[in-house]
Amino acid sequence: AQKYSNLKVYNLDIGRVLKGDKNVFEEILNKSLRENSLGKNILIRQKVPKQYETPGIEHKIEASLCKIAEMLTQKADFEQILVIGGETSQAIFSTLGVQTLELFDPIIIGCGRGRFTDGPLRGKYFAIKGGSIGSASVLLDLLGIKAGSI
Repeated sequence: AQKYSNLKVYNLDIGRVLKGDKNVFEEILNKSLRENSLGKNILIRQKVPKQYETPGIEHKIEASLCKIAEMLTQKADFEQILVIGGETSQAIFSTLGVQTLELFDPIIIGCGRGRFTDGPLRGKYFAIKGGSIGSASVLLDLLGIKAGSI
């Protein structure tokens, strides 16, 4: 998806988070805001070093993604947020103060697009994709980009 869509991907290093490195969030925030100001789409995904792949790590990953999502949505200029993972999207939307969604017709089963109807993101759009569903072309569709049009 990255090669087609003006998409910039950043890895949130969960190892650094677990070591207490508070700079990891600021670094990703600053890089993302710079690319956002250039009109790029931003995707932040977790990177978990092998030694941290232990039971319960998913809670730290989710909390870290919620934190960076909150930081970024407070400062970035955006129309839509895309979240991959059902539980992750629920946690992020809750962190962002969203309780109610207006869901549009799904692109495919396990994916959705809609509008926030309350909270600080009211009127902005969202897209969600199940973690194990779809491919790069589904991501492009959720971002509203047709492969080959760029």
